Amino acid sequence: MDFSQFVDLTVEGNINLPKQIAYGSNLDFHSPDGKHFKVWFLLTTQKYTERVSEASNPFADLDVLPLVSGDYMNAPGGHDGVIKIHHPGCENFPLVLDFHDSSNPIYRDNIGECPQPWLERADALAALAGQLAKSGDSAGATAALIDRVEILARLSQIDSVKYGPLLGAALIDLVGRHRAELGSQAALSWAQRGVQVYEELAGLRPAGSTTPVNYENLAAFTPNTYWWDPSTGGLASALWFLALAYREANNDAAAATILIQRVRLAERLAGADPNTYKSLLGSILVHQFIGDAKWRAELGSQAALSWAQRGVQVYEELAGLRPAGSTTPVNYENLAAFTPNTYWWDPSTGGLASALWFLALAYREANNDAAAATILIQRVRLAERLAGADPNTYKSLLVHARADAAAFGFRPRL
Repeated sequence: MDFSQFVDLTVEGNINLPKQIAYGSNLDFHSPDGKHFKVWFLLTTQKYTERVSEASNPFADLDVLPLVSGDYMNAPGGHDGVIKIHHPGCENFPLVLDFHDSSNPIYRDNIGECPQPWLERADALAALAGQLAKSGDSAGATAALIDRVEILARLSQIDSVKYGPLLGAALIDLVGRHRAELGSQAALSWAQRGVQVYEELAGLRPAGSTTPVNYENLAAFTPNTYWWDPSTGGLASALWFLALAYREANNDAAAATILIQRVRLAERLAGADPNTYKSLLGSILVHQFIGDAKWRAELGSQAALSWAQRGVQVYEELAGLRPAGSTTPVNYENLAAFTPNTYWWDPSTGGLASALWFLALAYREANNDAAAATILIQRVRLAERLAGADPNTYKSLLVHARADAAAFGFRPRL
């Protein structure tokens, strides 16, 4: 039967229906497949009398049937107020809605025994948040992500090893993208919760403990994948978003403290596996900390100078100019013996060239222009060596390095 036949048969079979259906009336309806139904248009009174019935098989009193009956939802007690909802594959552990006492309804879920539908709901909320964000409904997207976090938090209480990583990732997703919609205080609370979850996953905090982690003494801990990972950023990302939340709540002192903790985390990672994590330390120390003038101001000129010097040291090691742990200064007047690598300069972080720039700024902010001049000249020498090795790529960097030095009032010899 195509649609046009469906329309014709429906119209022909109900030619006698009134143009306007009166409330309370009883009417006959003939479906296009030849069935005959009785329809009673009344919504009140006689609540157990069926409103739509097959004319050949009427059912006089619905009171003898359960409130609901089906493979996945039923009321085994008839009309006693209890409804059970079964999920496919988890039939022995239903979700129960108990209305025995209408003034005190009871909700008993099956999240512990039957987690899969809840995980699917969390995934659906994440997808919904993405769609709402694309349509411009940031508030709706934020609400969906909060619901997702709450589901995963309940699952994590049941099995933190299995579901804790999902909760941590969901919290980073929430505070990483929706702090503005949350508001500064709520964002701060969620960000603190994210750090706590990752500290537990990282093995730095016992589950449920409120004792702060001592980031100045991480040597006793062995890093795991939750300290940092390339997909979510792990604890390192959680600390970053907490610092941003503190800044947005106008608490720069607390934000600076969190950033120092983040550096300590990266230092411990780099100490355990320098080949993998020393570049992370450089990026965290220089480009996400000391490179921000506001953070330097909050630290104070001497502390900022110390961190900037540490940043240059890390990048000099990455650049192959300084042996790991060496305190011997690099001779920037004699770089011909060294082969440049990507840590001398790169377009995403700026590498050693940026670290030297921020050190020069730190010296100037500490009222030591002579030291700043020395650093800017070293930066020019670095750019000269790069331009000598690959003029097509690095000549513009050399021009900028000389211009930066000139802007400070320094004229390095050419």
